[in-house]
Amino acid sequence: MNSLSTRQRKLVYTACAVLLLFPIIWLGQPASVAGRASGGKIAVERFNQDLGDASLGDVDPASTSMSLVLLGLRGMAANVLWMQADKEKETKQWSQLERTIERILLLQPHFQTVWKLQCWNLTYNVSAECDAVEDRFFWVKKGLVFLTRGVSRNATIPELPHDLGDFCGKKIGRADERDFFRKFFVVDPDRQRFNGGPDIAINPNGVDNYFRARDWYEIANTTADLGKVQQHKMDFPLFFAYPFRSLMDYATARQQDANRGLPPELAAPYQNDPARLEATYQDWLSELFQDAKRRWGEAYTDWTSIYGRRTFETPIYGKLQIDGTDEELARLAADDGMTLDQKRQYRDRYQNTTGYRFWKLRCEVEAENEMADAHKLLIVGRKLYREDQDMEGAEARLREGLTQMQKVFEKYREPSGRNQLALDDSDLAEECLKAIIIYRQVRDVLGTPLNDADDFPCKLVWTEPDLEGLRAQLIERFQRWQGSGG
Repeated sequence: MNSLSTRQRKLVYTACAVLLLFPIIWLGQPASVAGRASGGKIAVERFNQDLGDASLGDVDPASTSMSLVLLGLRGMAANVLWMQADKEKETKQWSQLERTIERILLLQPHFQTVWKLQCWNLTYNVSAECDAVEDRFFWVKKGLVFLTRGVSRNATIPELPHDLGDFCGKKIGRADERDFFRKFFVVDPDRQRFNGGPDIAINPNGVDNYFRARDWYEIANTTADLGKVQQHKMDFPLFFAYPFRSLMDYATARQQDANRGLPPELAAPYQNDPARLEATYQDWLSELFQDAKRRWGEAYTDWTSIYGRRTFETPIYGKLQIDGTDEELARLAADDGMTLDQKRQYRDRYQNTTGYRFWKLRCEVEAENEMADAHKLLIVGRKLYREDQDMEGAEARLREGLTQMQKVFEKYREPSGRNQLALDDSDLAEECLKAIIIYRQVRDVLGTPLNDADDFPCKLVWTEPDLEGLRAQLIERFQRWQGSGG
């Protein structure tokens, strides 16, 4: 090179620079089409790894964000927009917030907090500003559609479909408007647009919201199993349990549906025929509790044969089965260089962490005929008391229902005498105590009052010391209801 003249060296450098342009272009050409593998080698690889962004040019060219992006300060531009979004959230400028979030997504499409935050804003904050339930559901849908976009844009992130399962299950199924939301999820209130069916953008198969939540949870589990992106939302055995819990949530919701009475569309044809109306109500109630019982049975099978039998890789305890036998645990212990006693201790810890034993027992109990019959009898007894003022009929149904429930309580009572079901299951304890309160009131009205010294069905729950606070609270609520003339 030293033998070359200055002119010759310049020509060599220029030729090398020109030659280097070809691999640079081949490697670094940006993607030209959003949503497709296009551009250079790096852009194509970004797309294959679900990291490509061909939409950054959609940032407002007159905005401060674009100025920062052009200066290579993409992170700072995103921070500016985040501060703007926080301000708009505090001042409830929802339309502006939606636009700001869209701009953030152009810069950070793979930052999952953006997707979850906006879904939360739409489904909880914006929807709460509306008066009509139909309008609230419209914004809930917008949130679900938005997060669905996030899932499709980030197919390797397991937390996003898990979050979507949470919103479908908890927002739809546990909100104050849940009676309407669960119905609207299957039959959209915009009947003209959706033809009496669901909005396929959030419920393409027209299933119950808990089944849709289960679908998303299963997608989350499958994505987590692939391992391209690790989930950090919770310990994996807890994360993996959610599809199975969704089926339990559905069965619980079906039982709670009985408290709301015969749906108007079923009652309307028989308003002038009390006998047919009552027969329709009884048939509907029986079908409802049989469906719930069947779902509890399915949940028990899935919980014990799939979830309980899965081998989890834990960061501290090695390989572990939530419901593994001693033989299986011994093999896992040998693989991990541990003792069987250590594996048993770790298994017990995870059973406590996941509530495995409780949900196994709950599914087993709720799948029994005695418990399904008890639920139905107590519902009918309360209806006869509150709506029909049929004291004799209410007394008979409540007594029979409590007797059926007592059989279940006795069957699962611990050897120490501890009332396991009533203490571990607050919903079941509350149902039983409410029924006893009404049963005692009915007996007073009929002139055959009950004292605590008397024997009556489910007295073991009524006199349980650990339930004394709940009992006093329910009695006070009942007295307020009685005093209101409700």
